[in-house]
Amino acid sequence: MIVKPFKPFLYNKNLENVVSPPFDTIPEDQEKALLKIPYNVSHLSRLTWSNESSYNLLKRWISEGVLVRTDDSVMIVVSQYFKHNSETFQRLGVICLTDLISETSTIKPHEETIEAYVIQRRQLMEALKSQLEPVFLISFENQLEKTLNRLISGKLPDKIIEESTGVKNYIYIIKEEQSLLKIQDILRGKNSVIADGHHRIRASKDLLESANNQTERDFWRYSLTYITSVYERAIKIGGIHRIVKDNKHTTTSILQNISDVFRVETMNNYHSDGEIVLYDGRFNTLIPIKENIKKEFLDGNLKGLSSPFLVDYFVFRRTLNLSQEAKDSLIEYTNDVATAINSVDRKNASYAILMPGWDKEEFMNEVLAGEIMPPKSTYFYPKIPSGIAIESLL
Repeated sequence: MIVKPFKPFLYNKNLENVVSPPFDTIPEDQEKALLKIPYNVSHLSRLTWSNESSYNLLKRWISEGVLVRTDDSVMIVVSQYFKHNSETFQRLGVICLTDLISETSTIKPHEETIEAYVIQRRQLMEALKSQLEPVFLISFENQLEKTLNRLISGKLPDKIIEESTGVKNYIYIIKEEQSLLKIQDILRGKNSVIADGHHRIRASKDLLESANNQTERDFWRYSLTYITSVYERAIKIGGIHRIVKDNKHTTTSILQNISDVFRVETMNNYHSDGEIVLYDGRFNTLIPIKENIKKEFLDGNLKGLSSPFLVDYFVFRRTLNLSQEAKDSLIEYTNDVATAINSVDRKNASYAILMPGWDKEEFMNEVLAGEIMPPKSTYFYPKIPSGIAIESLL
């Protein structure tokens, strides 16, 4: 892995409430609230805003001093504090530039992409000539956490960003040459996994191939990234729920069709205990029948048959016979279980498939085995807010 410092645009220190969750994770009501804040970065996630293109809006914010480019090349250490199951965690990571195009041997994807999402990301990135939020990488370097801790020890943060979810982000701007070299050295050649940002990487590759000059080629080759260590206790991985708008099939027929590979137990309430649940007004827990699933696959190998794969294969492909194009049009995704359930209760969806979270070791075993999962298989949290740093050709 090749990383390097950069000269990002940072928000003027006097401004508050300027960051947002990553754009594909913002609930609609939160997005509306953020768009009422004059300089919130979510304004830039639209191709047009108030009859002004996002590109012109970005240029205006730069000219007005809302966004200021650093004089020095820097990396940004982010120390996040958050609560999970009543326990407080700290996670350390670094924002920098990483060559994600050339380093395919050391940087591994873990899930497939959705073409419509790639196009959406590409259009925005090309229009802005900028990268607003970092790709999330997990490194196999076991000294990264200690190294970053030493670099910020005794220092006051340059900024503290508290999110509505309760996550506190302590931001440290690192510009000392020796410190930057230390981070580069410790990550050089190390393997990593793409946790979040598969669509943006594909968009960057497309933009690299269509670049007009070397400056543009260098810009799209190096992606804005956030890197943390796989050995961090504070890496949490949730599931992403499927909200399905399907008027052709009843859930009764679906459950009957998959009864050879799932034992169905209907519950009155939702219990997040590691099982797949099909919700249609009732909570139908789908418990895999491993012996029968083995028979479906000639080699009898269950390795790589994760919950997202089982749902994709047995429900969407074998039962519903959906093409990828059909899945893209019929399925929406959310990490919030209440949103998925409410969509069904309000008759905005036919049913929802509620996905379990991941054990980190289970996830890493899948990735190291070379398995590529269906799109939207994982939700890593806490996310890194958009707007901490902006990488731009401007």
